[in-house]
Amino acid sequence: MAEAHVVTALIAKRGEIDGEIERAEKHLRCLRDALEHIDETLRLFAPDAMPDLIRPKVNTPRADWASHGEQTRRALDILRRANGEKLSTREITLRVMWDRGLDTSRPKLVLAVTRRMNNALRRQRKLGVVESERYHGAWAVWRLAGE
Repeated sequence: MAEAHVVTALIAKRGEIDGEIERAEKHLRCLRDALEHIDETLRLFAPDAMPDLIRPKVNTPRADWASHGEQTRRALDILRRANGEKLSTREITLRVMWDRGLDTSRPKLVLAVTRRMNNALRRQRKLGVVESERYHGAWAVWRLAGE
């Protein structure tokens, strides 16, 4: 005979998943309605347009993108391990890339990650978590506030 707590947990999980499916289907219906309205409006402005031939645009995150807050968490972790030593944005970026297993020999990738890192660090500076100063005019050096 089945254990009562197992059955209860399975019933709860099934209800949760069923609810998610209903929300997803409702969202899908809304998207289809919006697409239909856009198609009709497009036909008003361009009667010979064929909306069905427009290829869907799929936005998939690149493999080098970090999840929300990951850049900041990793940067702060690196600064904590630096024990008060000042690190440049580039040094922090390269260490984060090494930690994440990203290819540091690709200049465009390093530049893109450096820009995102700089933005993350500037946000933390506004919050008073980190401090920075100019270093050789080009790069900022960073440390945790109060160190």
